[in-house]
Amino acid sequence: VAVTGVQTCALPIFGSPAAAGLGEAVFRMEAERQVPVVARLLEHPLRGEFSFTVEGGTRVVPVNGRVDRIDLLGDGTFRLIDYKLGWPPDRGRALQLPIYALCAEQSLRELGRRWTLGEAVYLAFKGPRRVVPLFSSEGQRGDVIARAQQRLVDTLDAIGRGEFPPTPDDVFRCE
Repeated sequence: VAVTGVQTCALPIFGSPAAAGLGEAVFRMEAERQVPVVARLLEHPLRGEFSFTVEGGTRVVPVNGRVDRIDLLGDGTFRLIDYKLGWPPDRGRALQLPIYALCAEQSLRELGRRWTLGEAVYLAFKGPRRVVPLFSSEGQRGDVIARAQQRLVDTLDAIGRGEFPPTPDDVFRCE
């Protein structure tokens, strides 16, 4: 598809008679939520030093990232959305969304109000489900976030020691 001379790819935003597109998934997700969106932050930068609670205390880690979308909601919570062109990652191994959630909670304080994570989801172009939540209950949220913080710090420590062998999710894809 050419848009004003720029070459873009054709993505299944509107879907087809056989399958719903990503646009439909986004509209459905928003229609099903009861709390109104008061602001949307698109391609929101997360830059700076952020605090992570791990075994042995708190670690401060520099982060430089960009969140696809943050919806600030009327009840003081926010919804973090990460768009995936392919399949969503394995929620048990993924670090990006939970780490971005923690960083967003800390950086959104600059807006003059305390915002807390209410929901974090992957919106995927491929796979049986378009909307894949990071956690399925409020009780599970704390465990998912705690494990992600520890894995991040453990990984950074291993890299600092020179230990970073490849460990792909699918060993048959790595030669």
